[in-house]
Amino acid sequence: MNTAFRCLLLLAILPLLLLGTPSAAKLADVTPIPSILIYMPITQCGHIGGPSDLRIADILYDQTDEIVTIENRGGPQAMAGWRLLSVVGSQTYYFPADCVIPALGRVRIHSGPDAIDVPPLDLFWTRSYIWRNAGDEAILYDADGQQISRWRY
Repeated sequence: MNTAFRCLLLLAILPLLLLGTPSAAKLADVTPIPSILIYMPITQCGHIGGPSDLRIADILYDQTDEIVTIENRGGPQAMAGWRLLSVVGSQTYYFPADCVIPALGRVRIHSGPDAIDVPPLDLFWTRSYIWRNAGDEAILYDADGQQISRWRY
């Protein structure tokens, strides 16, 4: 079952879970569900707040400075223990212990022969190519090993 379907299903059954099965007597006393539940974006379902505010926003893979951009749509996020995985080749980048992505900010991880290292927002991975031009997949994991974001091309 995909995430969008689960979110729609949750939104459909949530009133029943909160209020019980309606009866004629109950319908007169129904308290509306807070509007935040009605307007909650489907992309946030199951990942409200916290680490889900981070996502892989882009991968520039066909150049000598390959760049993975990770975007933060929430408050400051400490990245100690987090990792970025290139699925093809199984290469892993571990974020520095002192890395913090600022609120509504971003960080870029660089690899390839012309990779740059300008912390705190442009981080160096390796001078080797990581991202396969014919297609690859990046997965961002938090410090607990939970998958937070995935990008495939």
